[in-house]
Amino acid sequence: MGVVELGAFHEFSDLNLDFQNQVSESIAVAVHSAQSHQKVQELLEQSQSQAEELWVQQEELRRANEELEEHTELLKESETRLICFSLAWSCLI
Repeated sequence: MGVVELGAFHEFSDLNLDFQNQVSESIAVAVHSAQSHQKVQELLEQSQSQAEELWVQQEELRRANEELEEHTELLKESETRLICFSLAWSCLI
């Protein structure tokens, strides 16, 4: 929203007033277009930032999942060795 004040040393003619009305509409459209463009640009930047954050989170989750899988494998191996050791020990007793 804005205001433009025009002054003159003489009264505006009908032609001057018509011109001002036409120009003011064009200026209003241009300003609205610029504001809309700015808003779209801000939303695009926000969207790109969110996409980057999501990618980082996805990578962190992928790494954490890989670590959990490795720990699971180690636990399974440990459990297997423990069972084998227990069975072997019980056979010796």
